[in-house]
Amino acid sequence: MKTFSIADNNVRMFCGWLDYSQVGALPFEALIFRDWFLALDMNKFAHDADPGFIEWLNDEFPGLEAMDPDRQRMQLLLCIEKWKHHPAMVNAPFIDPRPLVLPWGTSAVLS
Repeated sequence: MKTFSIADNNVRMFCGWLDYSQVGALPFEALIFRDWFLALDMNKFAHDADPGFIEWLNDEFPGLEAMDPDRQRMQLLLCIEKWKHHPAMVNAPFIDPRPLVLPWGTSAVLS
């Protein structure tokens, strides 16, 4: 790869986490990243998309599409900080409770 593109990297991360979610629980940060990525372009949703989810994206990431990329990433970090200790997130069965970055030598086998 000759150049690095944050936008291309975001697409690859989204696809990777989406694939991973088919076989195991995602780290909390990956779930927030997924929603943040979707909120980057609200036009990608079909007319019959879940209105509750759309409302959540708009509430959590208001005006995200109009922000510059640095501010968009800051909104991602702020949302992670806001929700990472919320009981509904900490205790959710679909969230992998392990840290996003595992210590060296830790087994990555799904529990």
